[in-house]
Amino acid sequence: MKAPLGFFDNNASGLLRNRLDGAASETETLLAHNLADIVGTIAMFLTMLVLMFVFDWRMGAACLLAAVISVIAMFSMMGGKNAGLMAEYHVALEGWGPLGQGNREMLEDPVIGEIARAHGRSSGDVILRFELQENAIIFPKSTKPERMKSNLAVFDFSLSEEDLATIRTLDRGHGVHDPDAPGVAEYLISAFDVHAND
Repeated sequence: MKAPLGFFDNNASGLLRNRLDGAASETETLLAHNLADIVGTIAMFLTMLVLMFVFDWRMGAACLLAAVISVIAMFSMMGGKNAGLMAEYHVALEGWGPLGQGNREMLEDPVIGEIARAHGRSSGDVILRFELQENAIIFPKSTKPERMKSNLAVFDFSLSEEDLATIRTLDRGHGVHDPDAPGVAEYLISAFDVHAND
């Protein structure tokens, strides 16, 4: 390590040692625990996915669809009035499409737009900030560098309690994909008849 003259006059050696020890501890945790868990989770998912399609691709597709529907149904059940129940059992809501997967209606909502203008931010920034302040774990996704930067810029402002209450009034009581909507069950049953070729 190279340090300029007088560096240790301004930075105690104990402080440097603590920083190095802390970095080593974090690295050890990542390599010994987190990385193994991540690799194991991904490997298990891929193995199960391959096995489902090796035995019968129709059954694999049906199982995959069932998993997607269960995630969507879970999202619709875990908001609003269920927040207290989630807090009691230390469960966190995850938003895998926190901007409604590009839902124009949500991004152009006049209430969200008014709050965004008041903060000098975009509607997407306000939605992400709202979800963070509501203790949701969000996974915004984009392939555009400017949107990636915008998604990370939600930590330098906060919404007031009044803003949060106003946004909460927009809750419709169900997710974007309503599994109870008329025709959804019939569509799923007709689209995935695993006995069609028996």
